[in-house]
Amino acid sequence: MNQRSTWQKTQLICWIVRFMCNFFQACGPSFIRSMRRSCEFSTLFDLKTEEATDTATLDYIIQSAGSSISDSTVIAESTSSEDLTISMTAYGIDISSSNAFMARSFDAYGDVLDAAFKSCMDPNVGLVKSIEVVPWVNNVQFQNIAKLDRSLETGTAEQSRMLSPFLRRFNLITNAEHVGRLAEVLRHRMTTFGMVMKCLAAANAFPHLDNNRELLDKYHTCPLNRSTPCPAYTGQMTLFDLKEALRGIDSSGKYLIERMADNINDYIEHYMTPCLTDMTSEAFGVVGGNMQSQHWIRMDGCLEVSCVFVGVKWDPSTNKCVADAPEDNLDYTVDRFCAPKFSTGRP
Repeated sequence: MNQRSTWQKTQLICWIVRFMCNFFQACGPSFIRSMRRSCEFSTLFDLKTEEATDTATLDYIIQSAGSSISDSTVIAESTSSEDLTISMTAYGIDISSSNAFMARSFDAYGDVLDAAFKSCMDPNVGLVKSIEVVPWVNNVQFQNIAKLDRSLETGTAEQSRMLSPFLRRFNLITNAEHVGRLAEVLRHRMTTFGMVMKCLAAANAFPHLDNNRELLDKYHTCPLNRSTPCPAYTGQMTLFDLKEALRGIDSSGKYLIERMADNINDYIEHYMTPCLTDMTSEAFGVVGGNMQSQHWIRMDGCLEVSCVFVGVKWDPSTNKCVADAPEDNLDYTVDRFCAPKFSTGRP
């Protein structure tokens, strides 16, 4: 009975660990457990009166400001609302019911305060000031599902090896962060690849007559469609320059897009796949248990630390990751000039 129970527990852990890499790739290594929000409501009363002795409105304002929201104060009959302007400023408040924040009288202003107070009490309303990010491993439900409160043991009774729950959680945290970094590197490459293709298509859509026109630089102060050309500056580009950079034909005749696609495939084939394969390999009799028993830096497939940074590619000649060539690293250029717009009108 005990052997059967142990076998069932092992099979359950095998099933859980098998999908951990997919889980961390989709959800990331951490989650937001809590956040602090804030909201503020302030009012400026602008009172204009020619009678120095008429202080009924002023007394009412002072009394209202010092009272609680639920208190009611009766305004003097001599007060004229035409002499008073109420300016309200707020942030982090739900204004889905916009009529609740319109005060055309003192009674209506009291309703506005009540509405603002109730809005600030809503936990889903307010500007986010800070967040608490914690690893999934610290989540009680995740620990319960992954059975992280148990030790893993392998070997014979005379010579056995045990993996404590603490080491399981520690390795899982560090390896989950590594999986997240790999996913981020790949996501960045895929995003850049798509942006280059869209930008090249947009640039090619312009007629050849526009090739010598200067493009608008998002990070330059030259205004759009001015009558005279922008003053010359370093890094200025024409439409033709952008087309040539995005085509990026090298000495072998390969286009930039081809090289980018090859770099993505090489990164997946030579680093990402071997690394994830090592993580999901068997350890302690558990399929995928290696993710909990070893740090990624000790796995042969994950050993190349240079591959965890954005802007690198796999170099087959050295079996390492190296920085992209300057002509292939167009992130900043695409960010500045895409989608292409002209800085001056057509001559």
